[in-house]
Amino acid sequence: MQLYDKTKIRHAEIIFVAVILIATTWILFDNAVNWVTSLAVMLTFWHAQQTDAVHEMHKVLHKPAMGHYWQLDLFSAVKEAVWIIAFVLMQNYAAIIGRLIFGLYPFWRKYYRTRIVPLHVEYSSRNENTDTKSG
Repeated sequence: MQLYDKTKIRHAEIIFVAVILIATTWILFDNAVNWVTSLAVMLTFWHAQQTDAVHEMHKVLHKPAMGHYWQLDLFSAVKEAVWIIAFVLMQNYAAIIGRLIFGLYPFWRKYYRTRIVPLHVEYSSRNENTDTKSG
């Protein structure tokens, strides 16, 4: 089984989000408020990627260090719903699309981790490579 570099997929994800946000802002509402909002959404997406990496690691630990890590999904869903309502009221369509991408991101990661690169395979392979280099 070929392993994919986690950094490359995370770069592809952020580039995908950036292209969608830039295109939507440029086509629909090319003004300062929408550009700043799109940048904020993109940076928030980057932060979510980092949080998701920690979340994935907690899922594979035998005894997670934080017992209520599962609540992150619930809080994230509620937060996204509130942001979408706010952006609809502001008519900021790039931000709405960005938030919809956020809503789909957990499903993408689950698919990626179950069908493309299972988490335990990637991390066990990385540890094996580290062990062989040091020995």
